Amino acid sequence: MTDPIDQTLAGQLWVLDLDGVVWRGSKEVDGSRDAIDRLQRAGATVVFATNNSTRTPEQVTARLAHLGIRSQGNIVTSSEAAASLLRPGERVMVIGEHGIADAAAKAGAVPTSGPCDTVLVGLSRHFDYETLRAAGHAIRDGARLVATNDDTTFPATDGRLDPGCGAIVAAIEAAGGRPAVVAGKPHQPIVDLIRRRWGTAPGVGVGDRPETDGLLAHALGLDFGLVLSGVTSEEALPVTPGPEHVVADLAGMVCRLLDHTTVEQPVTGSDMGRPFDAVIFDVDGTLADTERDGHRPAFNTAFAVHGIDISWDEIEYGRLLRTPGGRQRIVVDLRTRGFPADRVDALAAELHATKTRIFRESVLAGEIGPRPGLPELVTALTEAGIRLAVATTGRRAWVEPLVDHILGAGTVEVTVTGDDVRRLKPHPEVYLRALEGLGITSRSALAMEDSQPGLAASVGAHLATVVVTTNYTSRQDFTGAAMVRPGYDGADPLTYETCQTAHRAWWSARQPER
Repeated sequence: MTDPIDQTLAGQLWVLDLDGVVWRGSKEVDGSRDAIDRLQRAGATVVFATNNSTRTPEQVTARLAHLGIRSQGNIVTSSEAAASLLRPGERVMVIGEHGIADAAAKAGAVPTSGPCDTVLVGLSRHFDYETLRAAGHAIRDGARLVATNDDTTFPATDGRLDPGCGAIVAAIEAAGGRPAVVAGKPHQPIVDLIRRRWGTAPGVGVGDRPETDGLLAHALGLDFGLVLSGVTSEEALPVTPGPEHVVADLAGMVCRLLDHTTVEQPVTGSDMGRPFDAVIFDVDGTLADTERDGHRPAFNTAFAVHGIDISWDEIEYGRLLRTPGGRQRIVVDLRTRGFPADRVDALAAELHATKTRIFRESVLAGEIGPRPGLPELVTALTEAGIRLAVATTGRRAWVEPLVDHILGAGTVEVTVTGDDVRRLKPHPEVYLRALEGLGITSRSALAMEDSQPGLAASVGAHLATVVVTTNYTSRQDFTGAAMVRPGYDGADPLTYETCQTAHRAWWSARQPER
């Protein structure tokens, strides 16, 4: 006769982090071995997903085996996710240890210390200034930057936090002047890799970092089980994204879910019909057509002020918008035009400061108005009791007066700007901060965006997103959006009711079939 627990977990997918969940440093977290064995005997598929790039999957398997844990071949690493972005024959400067070098070799990449197509970065305990210098030069010469993960720390055996790959990546980003494409948890490359290997199923993602493990769990359609045996302490609660379960450790998680309840199944059907509680707006292009009517003219005026013979027309500016961040757009264009490499960064900073001042003056003068139909939608949302927030990578100096002018002073409850975050869109940090400020989970909010990088940021925070395009963004890829509209107004205007429908449909589509 089949054990009732087997019937409960058959077909379930459990994705477990390692550092801080299964082990901490060189020591097993108490009870993790027996908890994993119990899950496997109960019929769950247990996948071990780690952002640690130093070990190969074979080395992870061996370490688990040393603790008496069967991996069953279900290992996925951030190095494998990063290597999935490489092409056979691509010249790669590898910064890291055996795990990332092995993954690059298996992908058919050609390692080099000279000119390269990609700088590939994992955790390196031998990272030094000469390596930083070589990576910075390679990126400034045109190489892309790919990172296994952006975890700034990881839990050590002595209970302290050691510097992680993200600390190295931050230094290389600063040296190279370009943001990294990040492959590990919670980013899309590792999500895609897990789906290709193990498909989709209900279950639980267990980890100690909400910003990585929690987002990964929700991106896979799983409940998030937060354990307090790693970097997150009880004093840090509540956290964003909000976990469905909070327990001291993996053993406690398994005991709670198997001994007292069954694994919680995804919410479906009529349960998904509750309205969202908040709408989080992007600013540029979403609240107003600021790119066309504000930023581009301000950039051109700044060039003139500094005596530089550059004037971006609408077509050229549309191309430059593919690069996030105004200062970085200037850098890219100046390099393309052959400006001396040793002057580009300083000149771009001066130009951007001037442009920001000019743009802020136009905002304060009330020269930029809302997109047609937006005021009517905002009125309907506020009358329905929906809270409003803003999540933008723009500077607070002009964002706040523009938001007050367009939406009305005091209308927006939470405003998160580029001054408040370390990573700009398409990284989801700005949306995570907005959710934290509102004190809600992603299920209770809807994002409003106008561009693909913005959509990537909002979906990365696991937010249903309505995209309202502009002339600059209408041809971008908006796969993953809850709805795409050409504007707020027109014969079929965007309403609170249509937003509810889009939110409900998006969440329903993310529940795995059982």
